[in-house]
Amino acid sequence: QPAGTFRFNVPLRNAEFAFVPRYLQKPSEKPWPTLQQLDGTLVFDKDSLSVLNATGRFSTSADVAIHNLAAHIPKLGDDLVVGLAAQLRGPLDQTLQVTNQSPLSDLLGNSLEKTTATGVADMSLALGLPVMRMRDAQVKGSVQLNNNDIRMSPESPLLTKSQGQIAFNERGFTLQKVSAQVMGGPAVLEGGTTATKPGQKMEVLIRAKGDFTGEGLHQETALGSISRLGQFLHGRSAYNATIQVRNGVLELTIDSDLTGMGMRMPYPLAKTPGEKLPFHYSTRAIAPSGRHKQGHITE
Repeated sequence: QPAGTFRFNVPLRNAEFAFVPRYLQKPSEKPWPTLQQLDGTLVFDKDSLSVLNATGRFSTSADVAIHNLAAHIPKLGDDLVVGLAAQLRGPLDQTLQVTNQSPLSDLLGNSLEKTTATGVADMSLALGLPVMRMRDAQVKGSVQLNNNDIRMSPESPLLTKSQGQIAFNERGFTLQKVSAQVMGGPAVLEGGTTATKPGQKMEVLIRAKGDFTGEGLHQETALGSISRLGQFLHGRSAYNATIQVRNGVLELTIDSDLTGMGMRMPYPLAKTPGEKLPFHYSTRAIAPSGRHKQGHITE
C-alpha cells in the first residue's frame, strides 16, 4: 500500500497540558507544573506532537502570563523527550515558585529556595527534558529585573530597585550587569553559582561593591545588632561584601574603612568623616542548627 502522511491540527481553547505527567516521575521528584488556560494549536505530525503559538499559565503561578509558548515531543513512545520554550511575565515571587516547586530547583542546587522578591519581572525559559533520564535534562533561560526588591535569605540585606539580568542553565545561574540599592546606597553585584564536585551541593558566590549610609545600615535589621551602629553614623562610605552559600547555609561578609562617615561615639570610636576606621561584619555557621554573627571595628 502507498505510504500516507498523518497530520492533524487542533485549535486549543482553555486547555490543560501536562508536559511531564506525574505518573512518569519518581515518587521522590517534585512535580512539573501543568500548563493551564492554554490557547494555541495542537499538532500531531506522524509520531510527533507539538503545541504552537500558545499562551497560558503555569498551575503553580496563576498571575504569571506565558506567551510565545512552543512545546514539542519529536517522537511519542517509551523514551519521551519534551522540548519547551516560552516567555513569561508576572510577579517575581511567583516566578520563583515555578522554580522552587518544580525539578528546576534541584537542577539549580536549591540555591534560590530561601529567596523572596517583589515586583514584576520578565523571564525566558527553554527546557529539554528526557523524561526517563532527567539527569540529562537541559535548561536555559534568563530573568530580566525591573526595579525588583530581592532578599536572598532572611539573614541577607535587602536589594531594592534591582536592575539587570540573571542568566541560568542546568549548571546554575550568573548575574549579568546587576545593580541595586543596598543599605541606603547604590551597589553593583556580580557572580553566581560556582562549580562543585559531583554529588556536592551547588555553591553560590556573589560579590557586591557600593556605598552605604548610617540610616541605611540602621534600617537593615536582617543584619542583627550591628544595624544599631547606623544610628551613630553620618555621611556615606564605600564597602565590599560577599554573599556565599555553602552546604545550604548563607555566609555574609562586609568590609569598609568608614572613610566619609563621621561617628558620634565616645573615644576611641568617635571619628571625623576624613578618618579611616576599619569595619568588618561576618556571619557564619557554627553548627547545623545555629549561626554566629560577628561585627567589629578596629583602630
